[in-house]
Amino acid sequence: MVLTLLILLTFAGLAIDWTYVRTSEFELKNATDAAAHAALVELRRSGDQGRARTLAKELAELNTAAGVPVHLSDDAVEFGEWDYETGTFIAGSAVQNGVRVTAERTEGSNDGPISLFIGPLFGHSASAVAETAVGAYRSRDIMVSIDISTSMIEEMDDAVKALVQFASSMQSRSLPNDRVGLNVFKTSATTISSLTDVDSNISALKTAWQGDGKSNRDKTKSTGVTNCYITYCKKAIAGCGGKDYQLKGSWMPKCESWGHDGNWSGSNQGSGLLAASQTLTSNDTYHNTQAIIFISDGRPTCPAGSACVKARTQYAIDMANAAWNEGINVFTISLNATSSPTQTAFMASLVRGYGKAYETTTSKDLEEMLLDIESNIPIALVE
Repeated sequence: MVLTLLILLTFAGLAIDWTYVRTSEFELKNATDAAAHAALVELRRSGDQGRARTLAKELAELNTAAGVPVHLSDDAVEFGEWDYETGTFIAGSAVQNGVRVTAERTEGSNDGPISLFIGPLFGHSASAVAETAVGAYRSRDIMVSIDISTSMIEEMDDAVKALVQFASSMQSRSLPNDRVGLNVFKTSATTISSLTDVDSNISALKTAWQGDGKSNRDKTKSTGVTNCYITYCKKAIAGCGGKDYQLKGSWMPKCESWGHDGNWSGSNQGSGLLAASQTLTSNDTYHNTQAIIFISDGRPTCPAGSACVKARTQYAIDMANAAWNEGINVFTISLNATSSPTQTAFMASLVRGYGKAYETTTSKDLEEMLLDIESNIPIALVE
């Protein structure tokens, strides 16, 4: 009985040591996860690796392992590329989309190894443990869908400028495989730019969207995104110079066309969502995070009557649901000059996933809103 009791106590003691070490490993993992996430958030916000490293160390010290705060050395926080295809981290890469944090309790580390309770009886007084966490931005596929109806005539110049700044901000991050595209819609939708690698094709995107750089209310404008063909400049519209005249953006889709439902003309927001979703799902090359940014100044309309309007409203919601079923997040930006609560509710009803509903009464806010969306890059703890 004495011998059996000694054996049982020995195994119990070893179990206590093993549990203590495993608990310390979990604590180290929590610390590295928190540190990697904090460093990546700061890197996204400021681009300052020094500040990101400092923040990682501060967050790690708020955690303990085996009753001791976790202290990281400077070289424990590394910046580099997380390759989503191979699932590997490349420290010091020219592409900086990830942070790797390593916390060690080993001989020579800041906090030393984990001391054991029973182990010394068997010649093992301590155990070395280490944990690593990698946080990374996931590259993005973003389709922008914008309303080009006649009612957008006063907002279109600001919208195009905001889109260019949005693409430039994406390009400035130099994330691998970041892609952006654009479609326009009225009754039906047309793709202007399919998904395009933003880092290497920013000039082409700017050319396609800005065109000749002239205002959409300039009768001599001949290229670039503008309102649908044909649009009318009225005396009361800012930028029309107090005159009524016709604008012919012949390279743009017609305002008067057939919708998916066989009804003529009106606004059909669902068509823009469907076209954006189809582009994303048919070009899912890199398994990127996918999102639609949907910009409109109104609700569905239809000359065929209220039943058609109701059906198109439901169709837009159905297309948002279909996009989310494919894992596509939906952001909306409502240009709601009249502060219509019905429009607010409709645009908000299209948000899906981690998307968000934005609203403004002036197109001057578009750039800020688009840049806010762009800056909120999803962060994943990938290892």
